[in-house]
Amino acid sequence: MFTKEISELPDLNVAGLIRRNAEKTINFDVPIQRGYVWDTKRKSKLIHSVMIGIPTGDFWLNRLPDGTYEGMDGKQRTDTLTEFVNNRLTLAANLPPIIFEGKEVVIAKKKFSSLPEPLKEKIKGAKIRALWVDNATNEEKKLLFDYINSYFPMKPADINRIDIKSRGNFLTLVKHEGIRLWVSVKNCRKYQDEDILEDVFCMASGETNLSAKPRIEFLKVAVMTPDQEAEFVKALDYLLALHKSLKDDEKKVVVLVKKRKRGRQPNEDGKQITKMKAKVHVSALIYGAIVAVRKNIPEKKYIEGMRKLFTTTDGKATISDVYNEACKGGTAKEPQVKARMAEIEKILGI
Repeated sequence: MFTKEISELPDLNVAGLIRRNAEKTINFDVPIQRGYVWDTKRKSKLIHSVMIGIPTGDFWLNRLPDGTYEGMDGKQRTDTLTEFVNNRLTLAANLPPIIFEGKEVVIAKKKFSSLPEPLKEKIKGAKIRALWVDNATNEEKKLLFDYINSYFPMKPADINRIDIKSRGNFLTLVKHEGIRLWVSVKNCRKYQDEDILEDVFCMASGETNLSAKPRIEFLKVAVMTPDQEAEFVKALDYLLALHKSLKDDEKKVVVLVKKRKRGRQPNEDGKQITKMKAKVHVSALIYGAIVAVRKNIPEKKYIEGMRKLFTTTDGKATISDVYNEACKGGTAKEPQVKARMAEIEKILGI
């Protein structure tokens, strides 16, 4: 049962929200929130709605004992407003003009700095309706979060992310280009980037049963240390270098084909990257990078090992029949997870 009294922050506008979020007196960088995943189309639609006076929707906060507020709903909107007002967002090209003070104003492909001053003031002064509850427990947050998102049903696993002890670390790590290049924006919206890092954290910490219940029970209590986070950062650097290596070879093949005047042809490196982007494979690649970092295996040797493992001409995922078999159904089960880990270690010479 939800018994919290709901209150509203008085006199909050866009400028105040941006300022307070920067000061962390209203903080959306908390475990219940995910990373910044809106595309330009969605960001531009929000800015357009503010310009024409359509409410942005309620922002939901939880007041902490120290008097600050953690954001439960509104991160994407807050980050978008901040990005635009700070001149880091160019609006989409297909936005229609608006009528402002009796005149037509073109806003497509515009930044905040290029708008008329009165329109800038209107945007900064637009009212924000922020509702808050006092010192909610995790269970109360999850219940409220579920109802806030009732029109966009969420899986229990997504709501339960609030219980993950080190989620703040994962939300920092998903910003690394090393994983962003391997997981599409669409899949990031489904939390796949977080899921992958959480799986690898489990594997690297000795929890090899990635089925739903044991996985979440482990993540509820496991604390990522600063050394472990640094280890992940270096591993993602390895993953970034692997991607660059594959893309560089792909470009070489394209140039060679053009010189032969045959037009662009499919090439194995391009296919290889696409094949390797499957969730189970990205997890394996990062696990391999973690192992390489721990064993002081050079980045070059890691790249050679992963490329060797995934370079095939027979349509199979890898050159390892054991690994391939462990990717067929029930990939979260402990025997399959251990088998893939063992094959990754084997290819690295461990």
